[in-house]
Amino acid sequence: MIWKTTLANKLGFNLFSIFTVIFTIVSSLQMQAQCNSNNVTVNDFYLGDENGVPLQPNSNYQIGQPVDAYLYAQFGGSSGNGYSLYLEYNISVDGVSQPLVKQCLYNGQPIPPSGYHQISSFTWEWGKELELQNLYMDWYTNSKTRICEPQNRNSQCYNSPVDLLISTPLVANFDYTQSCEDYTVNFTNLTTGGDVDNYSYHWDFGGLDSSTDPNPSYTFPGPGQYLYEVVLTSNDGSVQSTYSESITIFEPVNAQITGNEELTCEVTSITLDASSSTVQSDANYQSTGATYQWSTGATTATIEVSEPGDYWVIVTDSDNGCSDETEVSVTEDVTPVVAEISGNQELTCEMTSITLDASSSTVQGTASYEWSTGATTATIEVSEPGDYWVIVTDSDNKCSDETEVSVTEDVTPVVAQITGNEELTCEMTSITLDASSSTVQGTASYEWSTGATTATIEVSEPGDYWVTITDSDNSCLDSKTVTVIYI
Repeated sequence: MIWKTTLANKLGFNLFSIFTVIFTIVSSLQMQAQCNSNNVTVNDFYLGDENGVPLQPNSNYQIGQPVDAYLYAQFGGSSGNGYSLYLEYNISVDGVSQPLVKQCLYNGQPIPPSGYHQISSFTWEWGKELELQNLYMDWYTNSKTRICEPQNRNSQCYNSPVDLLISTPLVANFDYTQSCEDYTVNFTNLTTGGDVDNYSYHWDFGGLDSSTDPNPSYTFPGPGQYLYEVVLTSNDGSVQSTYSESITIFEPVNAQITGNEELTCEVTSITLDASSSTVQSDANYQSTGATYQWSTGATTATIEVSEPGDYWVIVTDSDNGCSDETEVSVTEDVTPVVAEISGNQELTCEMTSITLDASSSTVQGTASYEWSTGATTATIEVSEPGDYWVIVTDSDNKCSDETEVSVTEDVTPVVAQITGNEELTCEMTSITLDASSSTVQGTASYEWSTGATTATIEVSEPGDYWVTITDSDNSCLDSKTVTVIYI
């Protein structure tokens, strides 16, 4: 009679997990007794189905698919007097040890000395790594029955002194990682089972190239979404196992910073934007996410800066951990504008309008003008006294400056006067007409009806005589007429 122990351990499917199928019997640590009896031993193991047929590598199972598996053992030894076998061991699944298994076989019956016999059954995921650890067994030398507990003794017991490799199906499998720098893919062979000392490989990179290396590298021509089918065929000398997978070749991370990179008088802060950086995409070529680390300490896709200097960002792909760094230099142009207004700034009787000119203002690029009158030309004509200002703006950096002038008006009137005797007689045959007492601000200039330009004139004929007085300061003038008579 066989007592059947079932182990159910269904681990999650991960295409890139290691799917190695190796069963190893290790020296028992469970029992500290120095068990060296050899009248009952374990000679071999294999993994089979419920009918004892070894599992075949070309079965229609997918890696990770749950399979009803049965562990078969071949017992042997120096004599045939073993009865009521007690077994205990741990099963490790992908490196994770499971609880201790205790079981009794052939209770009250002899342990079969030859042939393979089922000792355990469990649900195994195709390609998972299994180890049988800490194997210990003991037995009776007669046919009495027992409770399923170990005996504490140094004889009629056994600790396996060596690891025993179980004959399991050859399962081809691989994992891969892409370089962060380019389209180079490093393949890791995860083939398990079969004759591990007699493996040979054939890799087919979607018809682009091939390799017989156990762990090859291949540089694909560019990125693609499920475009390149990689086929691995493993051979252990007796049977082949083929595994194929369509893989994604992603675009390496390419950090980019966009945005205006110059501060000016108008642009006092700018946005540096790294969101257009290239990171891995999903099947619809949509970005699956990036993280950002700026030199400022910010972790957002964009930052606002208001000082010139060098700014860098490290963009990391959230999916594959690849990163790239880029840097921009933010400059500053705040070269000042110097606004100037030239031109006569006084209205007079002669100068009734003047030109105010701002074209000599200092700028880097092209100047634009805004006058207090509303004009936008470099010059304006004004005919009224008052304050006039202009704002001059540089087209390069939008810096501006303002200046103002006061236009004055001088129209103080001239008062022309002529003094002197205005009668000619037989005795006074000539007289002096004198305009020097005329009122002016500056220097007077004279223009007489006689053509004279002196302050005084001598006349000897009766008649009307006039003089025009012009002020040198404001060019205002006045005229005066006198009539000289003869008596």
